[in-house]
Amino acid sequence: MSDKTSNLITFSLIGGTMLFGTINTVAMKVTFSTDGKNMFGGIEAFEKPWWSTFLMFIGEALCLPAYFIMKFYENKYKKDDKQLHQSPTGSMGYRRFILIVLLLSTCDLLSSTLSGISMLYCPASITQMLRGFLIVFVLFTGRIFLKRIPQMFHVFGVVMVIVGLILVGLTAMLNTSGENSAVGQIFIGIALNLAGQAVSSIQMIIEEKIMKGTDSIPPLFLAGFEGVCGTLLCVCVFFPALYFIPGNDHGSQENFINAAYMFAKNPLICGLMCLYTLSVAVFNFIGFTMSKLLTSAHRALISTLSPAVVWLVMIILYYSTVDSKPAHGNMPYGEELNWFSLIEAFGFVWIIVGNLIHNNVNGFGSKVLKTLKINDGEVKCCQPAHKYKTIADTESIINLVGEEI
Repeated sequence: MSDKTSNLITFSLIGGTMLFGTINTVAMKVTFSTDGKNMFGGIEAFEKPWWSTFLMFIGEALCLPAYFIMKFYENKYKKDDKQLHQSPTGSMGYRRFILIVLLLSTCDLLSSTLSGISMLYCPASITQMLRGFLIVFVLFTGRIFLKRIPQMFHVFGVVMVIVGLILVGLTAMLNTSGENSAVGQIFIGIALNLAGQAVSSIQMIIEEKIMKGTDSIPPLFLAGFEGVCGTLLCVCVFFPALYFIPGNDHGSQENFINAAYMFAKNPLICGLMCLYTLSVAVFNFIGFTMSKLLTSAHRALISTLSPAVVWLVMIILYYSTVDSKPAHGNMPYGEELNWFSLIEAFGFVWIIVGNLIHNNVNGFGSKVLKTLKINDGEVKCCQPAHKYKTIADTESIINLVGEEI
């Protein structure tokens, strides 16, 4: 494959991640803010994060028929290719494969639902920007599970991202009037979002381990099976449990029967959720493909670039609907610009620069460290102990942690 073709594929993956990631977030946030007729004859906002997760898994499951269609045409025109006749699960077998996929689906279910619930408390752009914290979790989980030793520019970039995310979180708490939420609710939303990312980082590392190991799994096949397993988990386990657990959704934590009724009887909600489902199918395929061609850290970093597009779309939505006020509680869709937006923008710049340093784009991270006279290379405290020749050197690892920070 030529360099031009490789670069084209890379930029296509980046563009697709940003585009469909934006559609996912905007469609979900707008749906959560949309009123609809419920099964009891009343009107309420469609605040159904678990139902959204269910539709997300259906979107992922759509990747499975796409895989078999592609497999059919490959078998038709490439009959002599030995790889076409190999099992898509490799040497691990279907039993072990299904157990691993059940683990991945559970991680996906928890991380997606936690992020969805956080969107009930925070603006869409804030929840998107907070996803930048994912590189912090991926850095630690990659070190633990993949034994990946970070470079100094990785750590420096992560520190910059953390500073940017603190500014973004501060903006969310100061700007509570825009969402009619208390500071405590914003804090809960941020905490839920970060908890979802911690689970997501484990999922991404496992996916990378599977797809880059000896048992190479086709992206569409893995995405499709995750969707099937996740759908079954929702229908057979989580929906019944949430229905019987007491809550504010007509006596349940989430009434899936009412959610299904509102989905079927309200065209706008149905259309937005269908758009969300289809975009999830494409987004997940791109994400799995990115894990196969690039690293999970790249996937996490690129995902953090979409908040700029999400923010822009939400601002346009606000000023397009501010007079009609179609959202729940006679509110416009989207987000308003104010003085706190400057802090948010400044924090987002820090996140972008931190991403560039962490990813060392065109040697940018190394150049920044050189300018600041910081030693480049592997982080010494993360190196294997056998690299230290003496006991004194080994004991000095503890001191190196403070030096690196």
